[in-house]
Amino acid sequence: MDQCPYSPRRRKPPPPPPLPSPSPALPVPPPPQLLASIAGAAREDHTADLPEELLALVFGLLGSGDRKRYSLVCRRWLAAEAASCLRLALDARAPLLADSALPRLLARFPALSKLALKCDRHAESVGDPALVLVADRLGPGLRRLKLRSLR
Repeated sequence: MDQCPYSPRRRKPPPPPPLPSPSPALPVPPPPQLLASIAGAAREDHTADLPEELLALVFGLLGSGDRKRYSLVCRRWLAAEAASCLRLALDARAPLLADSALPRLLARFPALSKLALKCDRHAESVGDPALVLVADRLGPGLRRLKLRSLR
């Protein structure tokens, strides 16, 4: 069979429409009352009416990365994050968990059910008095205590 010498031509797309020229008039600034109301709405805390328990429940539904980021918003959210935290891993080197730091740290996380204390093999770790303090502060709510490389 002979080939047809006719082949369809492709059309070029039409050129884009020209951009509109900038108008010589300057935009009108919003009235000061509008700016004040926008600034006031941005400063409102829409979570202020939520009870602490509900805020802690919301934090409990978040992943660990989101919990860390959202806990930096304000002190109330930091407290809500700590109150709903169930798992915690700590560096158990003795200087980091000194006698004064450990009770404050355990008071910040009252709902812990799992605590992991990890230390480098060659470093000095917390001793028995610190472990007794952990048991006293967290009590029956502590379901799992993981001790790794403590000396």
